[in-house]
Amino acid sequence: MDEVEHAVSCFEDGFSCSQAVLSAYGEQFGMGREMALKVSGAFGGGMGHLGETCGAVTGAFMLYGSSMGRREQRMSREGRKLTALSRNSLENLSLVMDRLRAENCSTVI
Repeated sequence: MDEVEHAVSCFEDGFSCSQAVLSAYGEQFGMGREMALKVSGAFGGGMGHLGETCGAVTGAFMLYGSSMGRREQRMSREGRKLTALSRNSLENLSLVMDRLRAENCSTVI
């Protein structure tokens, strides 16, 4: 089962969008399934069941933080290179959000 199939299956099993996304991809970033489900649980239902940004979006941002998040107070040369990669990743997430807005008029559930 690939990550997309895992996410769909997880959602169909009753987990939230954020849980489905983070648990499907979390292992790639050193986060086990159980921890991914716990961490992302509060983001279900549009961020704490407030009907705000969809958990699929917040789950994607949590994955971004897991892979590109800053880990040091001061950045080395290598860290600055990662920051440049990080900007590219954020730009890609921004494009996804723009597409969601275009197709659904919102990123809100």
